[in-house]
Amino acid sequence: MTLSTLSPSWGPLATRAIIRLQAHRAAMGNAPNGRNTNADGFEDFALDADDDFEEQDRRIDAELDARAEAEADAAEQMRAALPGHIIAARDIALTLRLVATFEGTTQITALTRPGALTLLQSPPGEAEAIEGLIRIAFLPNDVTCLGRNTAPAQGGTNLRIVTLGVGKSDLAGDLDELLTQPEPILLLAPRNQPLPPDLGTCLPAPLILAPFDRAMAMAQILMTYRDTPPPEALAERLPPDTALAELSDIAWAFALRAPSVDEALARLIPATAMPEQGPTLATIRGDGAALSAARGMVDDLGMWKEGTLPWADLTRSMLLYGPPGTGKTWLARAMGGSAGVAFIQTSLAEWQAAGHLGNMLAEMRARFSEARAAAPAILFIDEIDAAGSRLNQDSNGATYHRNVINALLEEIDKIARCAGVLLIAATNDRDAIDPAILRPGRFDLHLEVPLPDAEALAGILRAHCPLPEDQLRPLARQAVGLSAADLDAAIRASRSIARAERRVWLPSDLTTHLGISIKTPEADWRVAVHECGHAIVYHALGLGTITRLLLRRDSGGEAHIGARRALATLADIDDELAFQLAGRAAETLVLGEASGGAGGDTMSDLARATTRAVWVETRYGLGHHELIWLDEPEHVSLRNPHVYGRVRTRLAKAQKRAMAILEAHRAVLDAMARDLRAQRELAWDILAKRLEGVSRQAETKDHPAPVTLGRSHADDLFPRNGTT
Repeated sequence: MTLSTLSPSWGPLATRAIIRLQAHRAAMGNAPNGRNTNADGFEDFALDADDDFEEQDRRIDAELDARAEAEADAAEQMRAALPGHIIAARDIALTLRLVATFEGTTQITALTRPGALTLLQSPPGEAEAIEGLIRIAFLPNDVTCLGRNTAPAQGGTNLRIVTLGVGKSDLAGDLDELLTQPEPILLLAPRNQPLPPDLGTCLPAPLILAPFDRAMAMAQILMTYRDTPPPEALAERLPPDTALAELSDIAWAFALRAPSVDEALARLIPATAMPEQGPTLATIRGDGAALSAARGMVDDLGMWKEGTLPWADLTRSMLLYGPPGTGKTWLARAMGGSAGVAFIQTSLAEWQAAGHLGNMLAEMRARFSEARAAAPAILFIDEIDAAGSRLNQDSNGATYHRNVINALLEEIDKIARCAGVLLIAATNDRDAIDPAILRPGRFDLHLEVPLPDAEALAGILRAHCPLPEDQLRPLARQAVGLSAADLDAAIRASRSIARAERRVWLPSDLTTHLGISIKTPEADWRVAVHECGHAIVYHALGLGTITRLLLRRDSGGEAHIGARRALATLADIDDELAFQLAGRAAETLVLGEASGGAGGDTMSDLARATTRAVWVETRYGLGHHELIWLDEPEHVSLRNPHVYGRVRTRLAKAQKRAMAILEAHRAVLDAMARDLRAQRELAWDILAKRLEGVSRQAETKDHPAPVTLGRSHADDLFPRNGTT
């Protein structure tokens, strides 16, 4: 028997382990069935009382010889039989999972190295069976297995195997004594068993028992049936890995009791029928950068699984960022649903729930190990910004965050070296993440997930509301500005109202929950004017491409920026300032006065413009302090009257410049704002047509054509995927 053709990585080890297990079962079961053994271990013989002693001796000798020959024949038949006819289905499956976990003899040898401490985690209830299989099928014959308190054997190698969750499950009382003993230790623990505090920080990454998959199922079927289809045909008839991983031992054993492989495969169909769970990429409408990248990564993963694309050619990691509720987690889950591979979702909050730092790091390592063991797989880390940044000047918890970040970097690097695992992370605040986490190689793509457009919202409605398109489309337009989570909540709330009133759900129920009546038409008009002002000035100054404008439900709006020109000079900064203040200028021009909409938090127009203008004076070497670089907060720098005066003058000039551009294109501004108010969003193709009427600003003495000075501060001046 050979399994090498099924899995080059663990086939040889599987062959040896199954042969050893088969020999053990043959040795244990070589007494013919129906024989009785008395309490002393001697078999009963039926003798005639009239026989003399010599005749009795001859009869006993003859029967013993016959039995010995029969036993030898039975043992030989057992050794020649298929393993599946001798070994329980559960034991073969568990052996193959251990084989895939160890992969080769190197890891098994490492178990018995002097001073070794290995943790093997498995689903609850399997530790005892795992211990027995490791003893029989994997360890060399000269290794003596010891219990928690067993005295070591003299000569050979000892391995102390301790199961957590049984007896002194937390090891707290005798951990010190156990670790002072010289024998190597193998700890067997249920998957979520809390580790002793002192142990969590010192253990290497645990071994995670590999899930049952197609390769293992194929191997076991070949061990059970002689007439099997070719491996390729057999693989096509097996359930996917995700279904086999959830298959119970009883269902698998029942399937393999079938007299033929065809009937066994037929029995697997109802046992592995999995209901549709979660979203897929096919259910998400739109063509945003994040969605396109997700589709590409899933397609490439499929090609890698088929062997048509080398792993080195894949984009293997992606960071999704954007405001809460925009669908970052939903998109990651859809990737898992479409890829048909294991999807492991975790978060910093989940790790921290394990306890103090040691337990937290152990939980982190366990999730990463689980992903590596489940490959091909997708590992999704939600709210990764909770890890913090080592650049944070707040000293509270600095050591804690440093340890967390260092461990996270180590695990991300391990995943990067593991073929078959895609790493996806999500954050609401990309700026809060440590720069070392963000660098290429750890996260290859950084893509914004903005509020969904009308097409994406229509897709959500289509999936949940049985409406004709002529009713669905207007609802989608009305919902523009809501997040996917907001729309989902509105749908559920509207259905709840209909159920409470014992009537059929109506589209008007949803309209009530979309918050359409909260904002006045005047507020929508002001926001539309504001956002269109940004777009016109951005285009007129040749800063790049505006890809989308939309009105949000919180009385705000967004202008999404695509490709940008290279930026590095003082003239570039002045162009940016005019763009940042263009919304406020548009309000003043059209409505007679500006609102407070340009102000607010640190991401507002005024905050960004003020920060950039202060940095001209204090950090870029272009202003009051010339070559001096000052590392101080902006509000501290503004206490200097010279800096304050220069910043105020620069901002006033920028707003005046934006006003002049908008006055020259007043007709375009009015028309664009009317369209935006009516449609609630304008996509890039509509914007491109409207902006055809906007002339590019000619080169002037004060604002010459920009000269690129290399990367410099370009990325700092203009984040690559920003909104305003």
